[in-house]
Amino acid sequence: MFIEDVISRIWEPLSIKYEKQLEKAKTFDDDQLVTAITEKLIEQDSHVFKNDWLNMTSLNTSGCPHKVNDGRFCGCSMCNYFSGDMELLAMMSVVKQRNPLLYGKTLRFCFENSRGKSAIPNVFEYVNGHDSLSTEEFPQEAFHELFCKENLFSTKPYRLIFEARASSVSKERLMVYKEKCARNVEIAFGVEVYDEWIRNHWLNKNIYNHEIVEAVKIIKECKCQSRANILIGVPGLTEEQSMKLLMDSINWLKDLGVDYITLSPLVSKERTIQGYIFDRLKDSPIISKAHIIGGFEDGTPSIFFVFDAIYRIMSDSELIDKMVFAPVNFMQYFVDKARLYQSTEQKKLCRMITNALTEFDIKRDFKILEEVKETISNDTSYLNYLRDKKQENGEDKLLCTLGMVGEEIAKTLWPYTWESKACNLQEEIKCYSRPSIGE
Repeated sequence: MFIEDVISRIWEPLSIKYEKQLEKAKTFDDDQLVTAITEKLIEQDSHVFKNDWLNMTSLNTSGCPHKVNDGRFCGCSMCNYFSGDMELLAMMSVVKQRNPLLYGKTLRFCFENSRGKSAIPNVFEYVNGHDSLSTEEFPQEAFHELFCKENLFSTKPYRLIFEARASSVSKERLMVYKEKCARNVEIAFGVEVYDEWIRNHWLNKNIYNHEIVEAVKIIKECKCQSRANILIGVPGLTEEQSMKLLMDSINWLKDLGVDYITLSPLVSKERTIQGYIFDRLKDSPIISKAHIIGGFEDGTPSIFFVFDAIYRIMSDSELIDKMVFAPVNFMQYFVDKARLYQSTEQKKLCRMITNALTEFDIKRDFKILEEVKETISNDTSYLNYLRDKKQENGEDKLLCTLGMVGEEIAKTLWPYTWESKACNLQEEIKCYSRPSIGE
């Protein structure tokens, strides 16, 4: 697919580096590998986020199988939850292939190095590799060593949250988590958008709606909780188009009976398609004229768009307690916006919206959002934002927008052969079929 070629090209330098590190790691014996890995892990902190009620701990595994892709790095086009340390990644991969049990012991050391042995749990614990139900990332011996042999925590946390791909969800492993790890188990999986053509041909997720439906069914049967992650803003599209996809996604997941939905604002990260659009195409008159997210400001959706999206979602009282704000991405988004705005008035508006969303996330009182909506409704900046939005391409031109952005990307990645790449995308677009919400 076109998007696979794009992401593989963006990640090509690291794919080459990984291959070299892999060959080097294969020359080590097991003791040498473990020593080298341990030294690296001691230097790192896998405790990526914490507050009064949540701890998030990342495990340095052999990497996301979808991203590593047998050494030809590819994966989801909007994702950069991935170590840039190719040496550690390669060594973990070699250990896993040679000795899955030793790989599991190394993963346990990774956790205990960050949190301590028999860690005292917070109310919510988020322990994650990339696809925590994957038998490729967590072979059975490693899975048993990490999660079954000895408890990670001194007592079972109230809720333990894992991330997995919907296609990896299985009753067998879910029941192990439930019996061995926590009083309540929640599985978070990436949906991003309900439109599976966009999800797979543009976001390169390789996850289909029937797999999501089946995953939710299995999670319910195991008496666990499901959490679907979706994007506020889609790379390469306008905010108008993104809003339509977002609201359709919310409605689909609500009808599906998902327990929780994580909202994550699109952020501009290195080696993602959004980061590429901002770094390489933000000065393109074509991108600018089309009002593509990433073609202006700091490469992320405007603060007004994010607020309006959350306001629309939370106006449905049935959804207020289902929604989760992605802590890491929202934190980065707010920090980026605070740096972006320079004038006193801009800073004031940004701070007001940021504080309101933060307060709402805690109190879940819709009146907080209503007060901000009333305040900004007569603000000149907001009125100008609404005026400019009317010039954006809407749902009816979604495929035209993708074709145009794809062509601009192709011109920069393959300056001498871009026409054939752009034609490949157009052939994929011809196969587009928009599903109805009930599908």
